[in-house]
Amino acid sequence: MVLLEILILLINIYCILRFRSVLLQLILLVSLFPLITMIAFMNELPIPGVLSLYRNIFSDKTIFTGFILLVLTNFILLCVLYPLRKKSYCYTPFRCTNISYCLLLALLFFSAVMSYPRVFGVDFGIDMSTIYISTNIALLLCKKERMCWCSILHTVILLLVIVGGDRVDSIVSIVFLFIMNYEDGVVTESIKKVYLVCGGSILFVLSVISGIIRDGNTVSVETIFYSLYAQQTVSDVLYVFLCSIGYYYENGINLSVFGNLLFGLFPGPFYGVISDYNYTILLLKKFMPNPGGGLFFSEGMIALGPIGVLLYMLVYSICIRLLFTNKRKIFVALFILLFAMLCRIQWYGFIYAYKPIIFTLLFYFIFIHNIQRKETA
Repeated sequence: MVLLEILILLINIYCILRFRSVLLQLILLVSLFPLITMIAFMNELPIPGVLSLYRNIFSDKTIFTGFILLVLTNFILLCVLYPLRKKSYCYTPFRCTNISYCLLLALLFFSAVMSYPRVFGVDFGIDMSTIYISTNIALLLCKKERMCWCSILHTVILLLVIVGGDRVDSIVSIVFLFIMNYEDGVVTESIKKVYLVCGGSILFVLSVISGIIRDGNTVSVETIFYSLYAQQTVSDVLYVFLCSIGYYYENGINLSVFGNLLFGLFPGPFYGVISDYNYTILLLKKFMPNPGGGLFFSEGMIALGPIGVLLYMLVYSICIRLLFTNKRKIFVALFILLFAMLCRIQWYGFIYAYKPIIFTLLFYFIFIHNIQRKETA
């Protein structure tokens, strides 16, 4: 069994390395990480987070089902994206004056301070994370040269948030800033793989250390080492996924969580992230304790069973492929949003992207679209 598991991982890694686009490689790697953690869990290797505390509560049937579904979901993502393996991503940046860019940087900094006050040593704050994410996307859409002062300031703000322990909304954006470069009026993937590997390794270690410190644990070589195959956040969301499988086997399907996905877009007391119909909260109240989050297709598992898991991944894969190949500005905005929120969507759920999508579209139609129209008039 171990040899089969290793073979599956090697096949996945080989296929991922055949992609020219680093952006697509990262999307595939983030999807593969839970499978790596699952294999470590099945072979009783040290695992951080709640998965290690509740190792014995899952039946062999639940664990085997989880393993098979993770293999199949990664297979679906690979199959849908594989025709794009020889393509790299590029787009024409949105026009933005220096004053507008500075205002966006100021808004990014202010929303970062308010959303993550302890990172900046502030005693109070309010949740402006949606503004922070959307402003970050706007700055990526108006990408400048890699080494200009605007990009450097943007990078510094993101690094401060990452080092402070709030990583999921910033780390992918840092990678995007370094991968993409402005050349002759076009933003394109332009970075040597050796620089990416070195820079990515440093960024990964920094994010792991900041996460360990945030959780109040001691930094050691051992904790950093096993984070290579079992990062705590991934371990926790994998635990929630296994809980969803256990819930399905004990209670059958529950379509209420599917309704939350559909109607959570609209404000109201009954649907949304903190709703009782959110699959994480449903599991917490009706099945077993969990730390929140969860692989995004956990919702599909509760709503439709194993078929729901595969359908969720198929829809996600098709969205990535369509947005990657369409160069209309509105689709560029949505692709960059989905990429920047890569970890948030895959490890927490589609519903967490709703507000940033709305704000990004508002930014596009009110700000960018009007500027483009005035300049062509």
